[in-house]
Amino acid sequence: MVLAALCTIFMTTYYLDPLGSDQATGTDPLHPIQTLGRLHQIGLKDGDHIKLKGGETFEGGFVCDRPVDISSYGDGRATVTALSGAAMTIRSGGVHVSNLYFRGDAVGKAKEHFGIKLIADAAGQRFRDVTLEDLLITGFGGNAIDVGSTHETRPGFDHLRIRRVTLTGNFGTGVATWDDAGDRAAGYAHHDVLIED
Repeated sequence: MVLAALCTIFMTTYYLDPLGSDQATGTDPLHPIQTLGRLHQIGLKDGDHIKLKGGETFEGGFVCDRPVDISSYGDGRATVTALSGAAMTIRSGGVHVSNLYFRGDAVGKAKEHFGIKLIADAAGQRFRDVTLEDLLITGFGGNAIDVGSTHETRPGFDHLRIRRVTLTGNFGTGVATWDDAGDRAAGYAHHDVLIED
């Protein structure tokens, strides 16, 4: 309880708007950051909130490696686009992504073109409590949500929740979970994955 209270006290909310500036602090809606890329330079802290302006479009490619909350603010959903790669990559536990539209605009199958990519790639990594909810993910050449493990010890995600997510018009699988350990390690990489309305 004390830890949760401290996280709330020290967290920062960053606002993004395509009409903003990457020289701004982004800590209030009147002085928003312009691009998701700027967040990589800020030094996000555990518990920070990232708010994208509803009705606006942002170029994707954001890599989330801290437990943060990402959603829209204002009217409607913000759109995150990516013509290649992943619109968003998650390499952390404790991440909450909600009320966003991910758009790929793919015209055919492209294996490495994802809406949201969750990846564990080092020995001993266990990322817990990732929640994806109230999202629309469409138009990607690969999997809409790709949950992977790329180390022979089968690192992965625990207690992953996917709620009220609409996946449509993607050329790959809607939700894919996988690892490439083969028979080098026992068990499964990902545990307690729940998909629900």
